[in-house]
Amino acid sequence: MNSLKNLSDQKLVENLHGLITEERQVLIQILGHLAEICRRRLHSKLGYSSLFTFCVKELGYTESQAQRRVLAMRAIQVMPELETKLSTGKLTLATVSLVQSHLNEREKIQDSKVNLSDRTKLFADVENKSKREVEGYLATQAAANPILARHLTQQKESIRQIGVIDGEALFELKINISKRLLDKLRRIQDLSSHTGKTEKLTGLLDYLTEVVLEKIDPARISQRISVKNLKRNKQCEQGTQGLAQKSEPSAEQITAHGAEQKSALEISLRTFPGKLSEGKTPTLPPPLKLRQSLLQKPPHSPKSPTQPLQFGRRHIPKPIQREVFQKSEGCCGYTDPNSGKRCGETRYLEIDHKTPVAFGGDHSIDNLQLRCRSHNLLAAIQVFGPEKMGNYLRK
Repeated sequence: MNSLKNLSDQKLVENLHGLITEERQVLIQILGHLAEICRRRLHSKLGYSSLFTFCVKELGYTESQAQRRVLAMRAIQVMPELETKLSTGKLTLATVSLVQSHLNEREKIQDSKVNLSDRTKLFADVENKSKREVEGYLATQAAANPILARHLTQQKESIRQIGVIDGEALFELKINISKRLLDKLRRIQDLSSHTGKTEKLTGLLDYLTEVVLEKIDPARISQRISVKNLKRNKQCEQGTQGLAQKSEPSAEQITAHGAEQKSALEISLRTFPGKLSEGKTPTLPPPLKLRQSLLQKPPHSPKSPTQPLQFGRRHIPKPIQREVFQKSEGCCGYTDPNSGKRCGETRYLEIDHKTPVAFGGDHSIDNLQLRCRSHNLLAAIQVFGPEKMGNYLRK
């Protein structure tokens, strides 16, 4: 740095322009490397659930830096001529990522790819514009489509840590919601006001998350089922022990019971004399005795979810799904064989067959594993090949 003090003003500016040109060329090379890593699905083999996660955890980018590079890489895959515009400075990494994000949202809304001519026009219109100018231009484009504008507005959200109070980290959450959703939240506040926990929106969110997790969290469901089965088994054991302590009825009990039944039959004959056919003798019920089968009935035991199901059945029952979830600790269990790094992704989880059903694999616990979508797809490509799985790969 001290050597820069000896440079003339003109040389200093010339050197800076040269470094910026080199920086742009390095950026193009970085995007090319990311594209090849994506093509080989190398990030999945290294134990990362997505290319974005790979950029953040492996390469050390911040979330925003990683997002911009991944979006720019996707844009170049569709329009390779963007490399030249990036290298010359007509487009920047920020502007390319903004346009690509806008295109992604349009494709979600219309459920089809944006044609090449529209893409070319969008990128041509934002050349040599600043980030703020591009944001204004894209907002104008979105305003022409009310559905897209509403969708983009609802997509804006941010989470920012604001400090630590009493040892607990606090975050600021910013989101945009529609009036319809706000009315639903207010309605839940009204209905749950007796709990005294939902007066504030933070309490309402905590209440809602607890209600939802009680219904869909496999760990909580399994815990409730285990407690329920333990109580049921305990009740059955207590009932069996009570029956075993009882003895066979005595002769006096049998005689008294028979007399009661005979008296009841005589009363019924006097009351309904025409109910019995002539020549038939009424019979008394058998004497009172204990049901020996109750003494021999074992306590309740839930069915084991580990029992393999019949080959060819695709549906995996919920008890088996929950056991696989618990076995994998609720996250993707893929581990890089070289580094030993575990993926650990907790979103977009799927149950994968170690031996595929197509090859005779069953739904036993030993044949099932929890994988994120990326690593489940990676396993399918390794087993069936990229050509067969081509229809399922994201273009």
